[in-house]
Amino acid sequence: MSPAPHARALPTLRAAIEAVCEAMERGDPGAMDILFTRVRPILHGVVAKRIPERDDVEDVLQDICWSIARASHHIPREPAHLVHWILRISRQRALDHLRRRRTLAERERRYSAISERHTDPVDWQRQDAPDIGAAARGRLRSAMASLRAEERVVVQLTILADHTQRETAETLQIPLGTVKRRHRLALGRLRQAIA
Repeated sequence: MSPAPHARALPTLRAAIEAVCEAMERGDPGAMDILFTRVRPILHGVVAKRIPERDDVEDVLQDICWSIARASHHIPREPAHLVHWILRISRQRALDHLRRRRTLAERERRYSAISERHTDPVDWQRQDAPDIGAAARGRLRSAMASLRAEERVVVQLTILADHTQRETAETLQIPLGTVKRRHRLALGRLRQAIA
């Protein structure tokens, strides 16, 4: 069994951190630059072991650098503490990213399942409503398709399936205020697309 990615990177990371600590002790304003140029490539390997997508690794590294920069006044001065501090931030940002991706994937699946039940806005046209014509139906379909998935599902439930906004919030398991905001934004986009 191979050692954990951070264990293999630890000696190199410690050397880089010691250079950063020395620069900070000298009051060198370029200490953060040293931190990012020497530590970022090492963290790339650590993060890449947790995050499989290459583009996502770069996003997480950017988050790590921003987190370190924002907390620069809290940076531990001892090299050993700094190593663990940076590794903890790296691990937290990688896990945050994975949780965010998982949550987005679950939400997308839930929205897709609901959207499949309430598919075509023209099919849901009320019996007593006047015929809107083929051109308007085409505009309505393309306008609905142009909405973001989370807005489209709110419109499908509130308007087409005749749910209240509260019922929509319960169905989607999101706050009522979020449903109201998405509903308002979606209707505005539909108005612009159809006009």
